[in-house]
Amino acid sequence: MAASRSYLVEVDLIRAITIAGVVAVHAVGLIALYHSPTTLALFWSDLVLNLLHYTRETFMFLTGLVLAFRYGHGQAMAVGNFWRRRFGPTMVPYLLWTALYVLAIDLPLHEAVWAMALHVFHDAWSGTGSYQLYYMLVTFQFYLLFPLLLTLFRAFPRGHHWLVLAAGLFELAYLALISQPTLLFATPQPWLSAFVQSRFVVTYLLYFTLGTYVGLHVEEVLAWLRRFGRWILAASLLVAVAFSLHYAMAVRLYHFSPAAAVTVLQPWMVPYSLGVVAVLYLVGLRLIDRPGHRASRFLVKVVHNFADASFGVYLVHAFILDYLLRVVVPTLSWPIGLTMLVVWAVTVLASYLVSRGLMAVPWLGWTVGKPPGRRYPLPAS
Repeated sequence: MAASRSYLVEVDLIRAITIAGVVAVHAVGLIALYHSPTTLALFWSDLVLNLLHYTRETFMFLTGLVLAFRYGHGQAMAVGNFWRRRFGPTMVPYLLWTALYVLAIDLPLHEAVWAMALHVFHDAWSGTGSYQLYYMLVTFQFYLLFPLLLTLFRAFPRGHHWLVLAAGLFELAYLALISQPTLLFATPQPWLSAFVQSRFVVTYLLYFTLGTYVGLHVEEVLAWLRRFGRWILAASLLVAVAFSLHYAMAVRLYHFSPAAAVTVLQPWMVPYSLGVVAVLYLVGLRLIDRPGHRASRFLVKVVHNFADASFGVYLVHAFILDYLLRVVVPTLSWPIGLTMLVVWAVTVLASYLVSRGLMAVPWLGWTVGKPPGRRYPLPAS
């Protein structure tokens, strides 16, 4: 299989939209959690939160796609070189930001130096330095497993779709089990239960596998999306409506707790997140299919610059959002929906500017995964 393009413009768009969605998840969820909205407002904010929960699955899909596109079309991959190139620019900022988040909490408590160091060590291996950092643990596990997954795809060149189907069936069964913690994974060790349910690469096997499939068959998949785009859009919309009705019934009829009603780890997330990924890819096709249009060229540049800073936005935004929640939001008397929208927009913009600022200083680029010489050039239009 040979890749017909050297750069996937549409992936930039999906990444940019999804990182903005990550910030929205945290802004909506935390404002609703800490600022006591009315019951009706909480119902609607949790509905929005539920619909925003496509983000982690989408990023895992993108991870598999980009790695397969980069390493799946040539000769056998040098595993050691692959791990060195992947772990270096991601492990360094992960450890650094884990330490920064821990120190921000511990310094006001005046803990001893050894106690803070132990805290940093614990949060680094458990992914609990900040609420968003667990995702990096899952990514590191996938980096370890990707050479094996790629070997499996190459061993069955005519069975790639069967590998995806098997991963999908496993995903549904696994989510059905872990969404019932009284039946499985209810351990006396809370950290073990949390790891198995949300920080274990197996929990997201479908999205990594599907991403790998698409990375190996990019043009075939795009042709299929172009052919059936309207049907895919309609089906995805119906799934989103059904998903929202499922949430409403869980809250109103069956009196589920908000945490249970909006959990990401439920079988419903599989068709919903796959629908969102397909729709985002359809949107990305607009950039591919109109390469010479002036507005498209401008949008490609804007999206590329934002997507290039997305890892920094992911790492930084919790600090900025925490400041807004503690200092700014309590002084506002706006409707909760407007508050969420403004806090989200300010957090996204500020996080982007901080990320870009760090990238502009040669060695500070390491803090956001962009060491010197590791810039991604703007794709040709």
